[in-house]
Amino acid sequence: MAEKPLCGVSEAYDSLVDDYDNKVIRGSIFFRHLYRELNELFHVCVCRGCRALDIGCGTGYYSVRLLKMGFDVIGLDISGKSIKLAKSKTKSHGFRHIDFNRADATVLPFNENSFDVIVAMGSILNHVAAPEQMIREISRVLKPGGLFFTDVDNFTCLDTVYNFINPNAHGCISKRSAILDGLLSGLRRGMTVIWDLGGKPLRLRLFTFSEIQKIMVESKLAVDKVYGVHIVTLVVPSFVQARSNSRMLECMVTVLGKIDRFLRARIPFNFFGVSLVLLGHKLQG
Repeated sequence: MAEKPLCGVSEAYDSLVDDYDNKVIRGSIFFRHLYRELNELFHVCVCRGCRALDIGCGTGYYSVRLLKMGFDVIGLDISGKSIKLAKSKTKSHGFRHIDFNRADATVLPFNENSFDVIVAMGSILNHVAAPEQMIREISRVLKPGGLFFTDVDNFTCLDTVYNFINPNAHGCISKRSAILDGLLSGLRRGMTVIWDLGGKPLRLRLFTFSEIQKIMVESKLAVDKVYGVHIVTLVVPSFVQARSNSRMLECMVTVLGKIDRFLRARIPFNFFGVSLVLLGHKLQG
C-alpha cells in the first residue's frame, strides 16, 4: 500500500459509495460499535434548533436522522456519487424537500449565521487538508449560540501504541518519529498517517484534544462536552475488530463496550477513545 499514490477524498469515497453503508458502517465489529455509540450520542446532544447543515453527509446517514427529528436539513459533501445516493435515500424515506450540495467543507457556500445546528460526522475534520479553515467556515455560518457536533480520530489512544510497535501494518502507515514528536509535544499536536480505505490510500490527520480545542476556540467555538468511543474496547486493537466478524470477539467487544459507556464522559478516560465526540456552541458576539 505504501507505494500506491495517495487518493483524493472525493475519489476514495466515490469508489465505495455503492456499498458504503454495508461495508463500512455495518461491515465490521469496530464500526458497528462505533456507530451505535455515535448514534446514541447524536440523539442525546443534537436536540434543539430548526435549520441544520450536515457537512460530509456522505450517503445521507445523518441527514435522514436529522429529517426524522424535524430539522430543515441541507447536506454537503465533496463526493458527487455520495450526494446522488443521499438524494435517493432521503426520497426513499419520504423526504423530498432537502437540498444537497457538492462542495468543499473549507469553502461553505452559505451566508453568515445561517444554521442552528451543524454536524460533521465520519471523521470529516481528519480528512480535510485545512481543518482550521473548515472550523472557521463552520463558525461563520453557524448562528451565535448554535450547536456544533462532530467526531474526530484521536491520537491519544491505544491504537497509537500499536502503530508505534508496527508502524507499517494493519492498513495504517505511520512513523515512529511522528508518534514520538506528538508525545514530546505534551500532546499539543497529533500526527498524520496514511490510511487504507478500501484499497484507496488517504492522508489522515490524528488530533489530540488540546489541538482540536485550540482550533475551535480560535474560531469562537466553545467545547461543551467531550465523549470517548472505543476506550477499553481497544484492548482488542481496531485493526483486529475491523477485519473480523467472529461472534466470540463481538461478544467480548460488547462486554468491554459496557465499561466504555460508563467511562465515555468521565475525565480523564474520555480523552483516550479512538474517537473523540465533541459537542460545542458558537460564542455570542
